[in-house]
Amino acid sequence: MGFWDKQDKRYTQARSALIFSVVAVGVSAVLVAAIVMMTARKQSQPRKNTIEMSAEAVEVPMPTPRPADLKQARISAWQEQLLTSVQENHWPEAEVLARQILNEDPENGTAWVALAQAQSQTGREQEAMDSLSRALSDQESAPYALYLRSTLLRKNGDLQSAIVDLERASELDPGSIAIWNILLLAKIEAGRDQEVRNIILGYVKAGIPSQESRWLLPAAAMALKDEKPGLAARFFEAFEQISSASLSAELLADPIFDPYRDEERWRHLFAGSRKNEQKTSERPGTSPAAGQ
Repeated sequence: MGFWDKQDKRYTQARSALIFSVVAVGVSAVLVAAIVMMTARKQSQPRKNTIEMSAEAVEVPMPTPRPADLKQARISAWQEQLLTSVQENHWPEAEVLARQILNEDPENGTAWVALAQAQSQTGREQEAMDSLSRALSDQESAPYALYLRSTLLRKNGDLQSAIVDLERASELDPGSIAIWNILLLAKIEAGRDQEVRNIILGYVKAGIPSQESRWLLPAAAMALKDEKPGLAARFFEAFEQISSASLSAELLADPIFDPYRDEERWRHLFAGSRKNEQKTSERPGTSPAAGQ
């Protein structure tokens, strides 16, 4: 789930709005200066019974940028570079940029999440856990920080703590498709099958099309567990039709599917996901969409 490519675009919009606000300060200052210059020149033109003034007599100094604006401009530029580094899996560069941002803004949740990703990708899982804990203080970054931490917890066998993190993440970001799917998959992995069946049944009874992406993949996992490949295939196909290629590739890579992916009789069910994953990796500047 890449924090960096969400369906609802909220993180991207927030980052763009931040850059726009910094740029807007400079643009406004230039516009004001230009208007003052134009007015001064108009007033200095010769008139009857007036003394002609030279253009050089009226000089409007350009406003000096405030230190706070310069600082925010630096952070914004680094965050754009950081986004590219994470999307392209350039982890050493991403770590350097994340630390630069944190030196200027120690509470920057985006930087803490990126630093955690870099640490995790280079085998420093405890450092990654510590960085994700720091990211939780940032409201916008908290859902994805919890999502990433749950991944590390599941990897280390702490399913209960992972589920707690995912439930909290789903409360903070109820629109995230990835979080809802991984939450149900983690509950299946923990043996809470009946709970998951009841949740899926509730979605089916509600009949809300926009919520289908929340339960189709867990339903496929349950069908596999019940050894019903035909039903699982229908759920897989329906999920891939309504989800982006990057989201499908990421969620179908969940370890809960590994035992089936490696078996000859189930392998054909995952052929489509491998194609999606290949297409996603071939597109520059993309990464799995954690917050979709």
